[in-house]
Amino acid sequence: MVTLAEALSIGLEHHRAGRLAEAEHVYRRVLEVSPDEADVHHLLGLLEQATGRVDSAVAHARRAVVLRDTVPDYLVALGMGLVAAGDFAQAMDAFRRSLALKPGDAVALFSLCEICRRLGRLDEALDWGRQAVEAGPDMVETHGNLGAALKDAGRSDDALASYRRALAIDPEHVASLEGLVILLHERKDAGAAMPVVRRLLDMSPNSADAWRLMGLIQELAGDVDTALGSFERAIALDPNLAESHLCLGNLLVARQRHDEGEAAFRRAIALRPDYPEALSNLGRLLRQMDRADEAIVLLERALALDPGRAPLYLNLGTVYERQGRLVEAVAAFQRALALKPDLVEAHSNILIDMPFMSQYDADQVYAAYLSYGEMQEAPFLAAARAVVHDNDRDPERPLRVGYLSPELRFHVLRQNILPLLRGHRRDQVTVCVYAHVPEPDSVTDHMRELADEWTFIHGMSDADVAARVRADRIDILVAPMGHWRQNRLVVFARRPAPVQVFYLCQSPTSGMEAFDYLVADPLLNYQGKLQTRATETIWELDCHQVTEYEIAPDIVPEPPSASGIPPVFASFNNPAKLSDACVALWARVLTRVPESRMVIWGAGTQGETFATRLRGRFAAHGVAPERLDLLPWARSYEDYLKAYTGVDVVLDTIPFNGGRTTQDALWMGVPVVTVLGESLHGRLGYAFYAIMGTPELCTDSEDAFVDLAVDLARDTERLRGYRQTLRQAMRSSILMDTPHHVERLEGAYREMWRRWCASG
Repeated sequence: MVTLAEALSIGLEHHRAGRLAEAEHVYRRVLEVSPDEADVHHLLGLLEQATGRVDSAVAHARRAVVLRDTVPDYLVALGMGLVAAGDFAQAMDAFRRSLALKPGDAVALFSLCEICRRLGRLDEALDWGRQAVEAGPDMVETHGNLGAALKDAGRSDDALASYRRALAIDPEHVASLEGLVILLHERKDAGAAMPVVRRLLDMSPNSADAWRLMGLIQELAGDVDTALGSFERAIALDPNLAESHLCLGNLLVARQRHDEGEAAFRRAIALRPDYPEALSNLGRLLRQMDRADEAIVLLERALALDPGRAPLYLNLGTVYERQGRLVEAVAAFQRALALKPDLVEAHSNILIDMPFMSQYDADQVYAAYLSYGEMQEAPFLAAARAVVHDNDRDPERPLRVGYLSPELRFHVLRQNILPLLRGHRRDQVTVCVYAHVPEPDSVTDHMRELADEWTFIHGMSDADVAARVRADRIDILVAPMGHWRQNRLVVFARRPAPVQVFYLCQSPTSGMEAFDYLVADPLLNYQGKLQTRATETIWELDCHQVTEYEIAPDIVPEPPSASGIPPVFASFNNPAKLSDACVALWARVLTRVPESRMVIWGAGTQGETFATRLRGRFAAHGVAPERLDLLPWARSYEDYLKAYTGVDVVLDTIPFNGGRTTQDALWMGVPVVTVLGESLHGRLGYAFYAIMGTPELCTDSEDAFVDLAVDLARDTERLRGYRQTLRQAMRSSILMDTPHHVERLEGAYREMWRRWCASG
């Protein structure tokens, strides 16, 4: 006859040898005979948790604790089971009770660290994590969990050190290897991540997770086709791994295969309905597909599941932008930034939106830009100020000029960058391009041919990009994109080049100490006022940009109203620019021309929420909703340009004027009525007209704006005249004179360089 003690010993022997079915059989037989054996409930709970039967595991762990509540290991096992069940509150209670019985228990401490990290309570997570390391300095899990918490807290360097310490203890600790790969992916350090993920695959060549991580790093390194194969292999190995479907969806979306990307995201959500990242990424995709209303539902659901995750607020803010809800968008970005202060994209988005909004004046906008420098540049200031560049200080030698930018593809920026790359005089300048372009296209290929040296940087960390710029001995490093998405401005914070320049005025300032100069037209820097709200020295250059058009659709000589239809006003601007002041101003024009209609064409205008809100805003000023035509974005750039043929007069936006859209209207012979503002963005239209010799289209007050728009709409002859002359006025101006612009810009670079040489 086998005693209970002997039976338990047999069960333990099976358990330790991995013969789990045999062990379970013994444990259950023991409990049939003696149902109150606390040790057996504890062991059976551990076994069931290891085999994925979470609910039953928790039940047995609870029973063990009820039978003997003074055993710390029982409480730890209960806590582990509750974590697996998603009951974090009760799990924390179990771990705290364990610590009361056994202070300094490293397992309970690192478990509390992990729970707080997953709840977004990062200060608490870091505190528990440090205690865990002190209690168990030789335990790989303590360092690994602290590394994860440090990563989430934005302390990338400290997280890297923690993961390295974990792997020094156990080089094959899977969680730490995976965490390190994810961290290096976030740091855009594909080179450092690749050997780590290869180690994971060497250890487990049939691991779906390892193949998924390999795909992430291959994608980061720009090897997109191979990455696609890795994600597909991960899914073949484990079709039920939601994370792999998410990664596949992200890659498909990046390749503009939106329908397939949507299907992959929906598969991830079907497998894991409580998957915040999949819900968020599908929401972001639907925003791109002009389905903002659907996107909001998904993002709000994601936030209900994970209210402490900063990227969710970032994505939600971008959808609010698409719906024209900028107040809510800025609030969402601010919330993201509060949760993750180094989330640079959220901070830049605030700076993009605030100038669109009439409730902020120029001083408030400038203060927001300064806050960017204070938060994002501050960690690098001391080191940057100490940098000593050893570039040859010959003031007249040929210069190595670097352009560091995203969006070097089919994007509005191309029309400013292509003529510059083509026009630089190679006896004066060697052109080096640092391109953050995860989705290159034929325009990217063309730009690459025009550059002397080209480096893709989307797979590199900011630190590595800065090191590359320095190693390339760049003399002048230029940012031509401002604070728009993927700007990589924090690279400049590390001061990799002796002279650093903000160019094209996509933002009124960088807000950073790192930039020496901001290139601006004197027409924008009126009375030196731009200098009062810029951290850079303003370098005045007549016409601060050059542009070109690769297509020139025929201009229809007759305006629409010439055929007897009511006048057509329009705006093809970013709908986010439709501030309250802008709507009120346009409504005054429409009221004065009661038979007219207003066409608004842009991304997001088809969303029901956007349309309802915008019609309501105009209705509040007495404009009937049916007078607004909200049209979807064009299928092609040529279709977009041709759409101007159906417009009599374009109304400019305030306080942020149109830029490229104003030039496009003029290219198609359609006048844009603008009003002179105080800020840089409120003077773009004025600068274009002064350069082109058509200053009569810029007014000095809102009353004059209304009068001019009304007069033009009723003056068919004048509209015909503009259709005959505006394109030629553009072509004849320095706005399209590439040799003039390049000569002036290179002269500016030369003088900037001379000043640096003299400063040494």
